[in-house]
Amino acid sequence: AALAALTILSVNWVTVAHLKEVYDGLIFETNIPGELNSIINFFALFAFLINLIRELIKDAEDVEGDTCTGCRTLPVVAGFGKTRILLLTMILITLVAINLFFFNDLHQNHWTGGVYLLFFIMVPLTWLGYIILKAKNKNDFSRASFLSKAIMISGTAYALVWMLQFKLLYQ
Repeated sequence: AALAALTILSVNWVTVAHLKEVYDGLIFETNIPGELNSIINFFALFAFLINLIRELIKDAEDVEGDTCTGCRTLPVVAGFGKTRILLLTMILITLVAINLFFFNDLHQNHWTGGVYLLFFIMVPLTWLGYIILKAKNKNDFSRASFLSKAIMISGTAYALVWMLQFKLLYQ
């Protein structure tokens, strides 16, 4: 999970350095670097949290096999109850972070991005929290794992939505 976030952040560092070189520092007189930093930091945080959530879900899904092989995953060591609380807390943190970005999108009249975030990331994340809250067996965690994959894909696709908004705004 940390590697996913670090990869995204390293792209940001290279991009900003490249912009400085190409535009000889003039780019920093605009709000473009700030917007790039904002979106890239958002993606890094989202990638970290959703990857960690998915890994914990997969550990909960495979608790029987991990117990048999002696793997000391969080669900094996701490149990489903504590794992469920941690997962729900992480989903809540992710939803709060997305809400901040969502309202920023709406404040800047980026309605397309805001609507996308609402229906393709926030609603499914809320549903994921509900599934985890009610999960009792491997099948429930399998459904949660599948949904977390879909949320990851939606989060990645948001980059295209944001890029289109950005192009339209700065044409």
